[in-house]
Amino acid sequence: MKTNFEWVMLVACLALLSLTRANAAEEKYPERNASAPAVTAQSIRGTFTVAPGQSIQAAIDRARPGDRIQVMPGVYNESVTVDFDDIELSGMVQNGERPTLDGKGTMNDAVLASGNNFAISGFEIRNYKGNGVVVNKAKNASFKNVVCHNTGKYGVYPVLCQGVTIEGCVVSDVWDAGVYAGQCNDVVIQNCEAYRNTIGIETENCVGVLMANNSAHQNSLGLLVVLLPDLPTTVATNARVINNRVLDNNYPNLSPPGNTVNLVEPGTGVAVNAADNTEVTKNEIRGHGSYGVAMYALTDVFPPEHKLNVEPNPDGNYVHDNMLSENGGKVSPRLKSFGAPGGDLFWSGKGVGNGWSEATEKTYPAKLPAWAGPAGAAGGGR
Repeated sequence: MKTNFEWVMLVACLALLSLTRANAAEEKYPERNASAPAVTAQSIRGTFTVAPGQSIQAAIDRARPGDRIQVMPGVYNESVTVDFDDIELSGMVQNGERPTLDGKGTMNDAVLASGNNFAISGFEIRNYKGNGVVVNKAKNASFKNVVCHNTGKYGVYPVLCQGVTIEGCVVSDVWDAGVYAGQCNDVVIQNCEAYRNTIGIETENCVGVLMANNSAHQNSLGLLVVLLPDLPTTVATNARVINNRVLDNNYPNLSPPGNTVNLVEPGTGVAVNAADNTEVTKNEIRGHGSYGVAMYALTDVFPPEHKLNVEPNPDGNYVHDNMLSENGGKVSPRLKSFGAPGGDLFWSGKGVGNGWSEATEKTYPAKLPAWAGPAGAAGGGR
């Protein structure tokens, strides 16, 4: 039979054990007090640390605007949703190991966010049916150092966003565009790598784009700036495509039948399709079966019966001072229908105010217009 002293010590030990477990849980999932003041830019961010075997979504559900979800290396088989503002989803890279979201080929989107000031970094994402990371209708979306492989339609996918930064991301083996920004304003895509996708990097119906210092190789199409019809936004203008390495984009089109991206034919490095005021300069563009840089209208790719709700021609675009080599030699059927032999530069002849200044004679048509400056652009100045 225990003495009074022994009972007191047992109770004390149990209390200490309970406190230790509570503290351990607090370290893993620190929880803000409900009466704490609102988080501001000056506040100390709460950090929720998620370890293998725990749920990232559970940590997000406990977070408040301004908090940081810190995920340790390991494999996490889940899809996560962030539907409030000011959340940072940070993958901790340790000794080259990343936290990995693996959809096992059965889950749709890996990450779906709709809050303003959302940031994601450090994750590897693989084997999803829908997309990698989707951010919808948000201000200030940031994607940094994210690796996506086999994530369905898109890897990195901001849509209808204002203020987008995509930096240091790597995307492979998706059936549409690896890095994609759709219907966004003020977009920066830099230092990314895209390979074995139908389209490496694409901006669609975007305004104010910088696409710089990226590597697009072994896709069907390397870099695309495009205006498409049948979308809520009806303009694509003011993109700068500079200092990218665009190599050997002759990969087969991966898209399932019935998708618009089926129209993409392998063999082009950089394409400007119906977009206005695009500058393509100082890029290395090499090894494409059809053309290094191609510029064309929507009426060149959509059938005549397709009613277009946008102005279909590319206007005011300037292509100059690129490093072009080893392009042409296996021209795609669509470009061949123009009588184009393949080479460095292609223009379908549609649109006004477009200009070229390149040290090559491998062009279609044989003589391309010189750049007349922004005043000659129908879409306005750069």
